[in-house]
Amino acid sequence: MNKPTRTGTLREERIAPKQIMYYETETTLLKISEVGNAIAPQIYAEVEKLGLEVGGPMEFIYFGMDDKPDTVFRLQIAVPINQVPAEYTGTFSFGETSDLSVVSSLHEGGMASIPQAYERIFSFIGEKNMIPKDECREVYVNWVEQESPDNRTEVQVGIQA
Repeated sequence: MNKPTRTGTLREERIAPKQIMYYETETTLLKISEVGNAIAPQIYAEVEKLGLEVGGPMEFIYFGMDDKPDTVFRLQIAVPINQVPAEYTGTFSFGETSDLSVVSSLHEGGMASIPQAYERIFSFIGEKNMIPKDECREVYVNWVEQESPDNRTEVQVGIQA
């Protein structure tokens, strides 16, 4: 029996900056699975090769994304880490996430239904007369596979504080 898709309670919160190892590219919603499936295993392999300690679940950080499948936006595929190596030459970059006020919700289920979480969040933002930023994040709290009912993804939409 399949679990139903669920989107949790909406929360306003501040997300503190954290150190990340990331890959940055421009993509579209149509191509994001292809990019993610290619990069996610590579970045985890690099973290392991460097002996870095993972500080949290993988995040996709979106800049300028909207609900149109062919809009080009900037994407960072990021793994939080607890330390940055002194020297590194490789495919990935190191940095820090922004200090971000968000409206967030925990989405349980496959990625095909994640637009429901965004719709609820943006409706709430509109009702409360908040101003959204161009940064959104998906934190993959529990990732199984693209359409697993056991996925748990925290959807975070940046708002002006």
